Amino acid sequence: MRVAILVAVSLFVLVVATPAHAGTTDRMSYAQLERAANKAIRSGHVYSHRWGDVSPWLKTLCYEMVDRAFAPYGTQAWAHYVVNRESGCNPAAINTTYSDPCQQATGLSQMIPCVHRWVNYKRVQRDMGYAVAVFVRLSDGGRSTGPWR
Repeated sequence: MRVAILVAVSLFVLVVATPAHAGTTDRMSYAQLERAANKAIRSGHVYSHRWGDVSPWLKTLCYEMVDRAFAPYGTQAWAHYVVNRESGCNPAAINTTYSDPCQQATGLSQMIPCVHRWVNYKRVQRDMGYAVAVFVRLSDGGRSTGPWR
């Protein structure tokens, strides 16, 4: 009897605690992932500019987008590692070690504004698709790993 109650409670907790969208990212197109990520960013899933301070849902979307964007190059694991190490999948992450805003690394892959002047850094912080595309371009699909060694 105790086992049956324990199993029933465990299943209830599992169903209630699991978000309705969990496990759905593999069935979403890239455009759907991008829309969902940008909606999450706009609706408060980014809590601050600190490393990893985003919701689990936004992290899931981020990792899925990074994996898909780097899949053609076979460098998904490397890109996943960099995004986790640099920003914790927080597109709004800012390294405030330097007082000069030009030196403050920003975004998923922590790009430095003085070095890459063509990047729209405000957009990097609020548009996940753009942030991932910039990372792919800067790293040449993961073939140029220099700044992230």
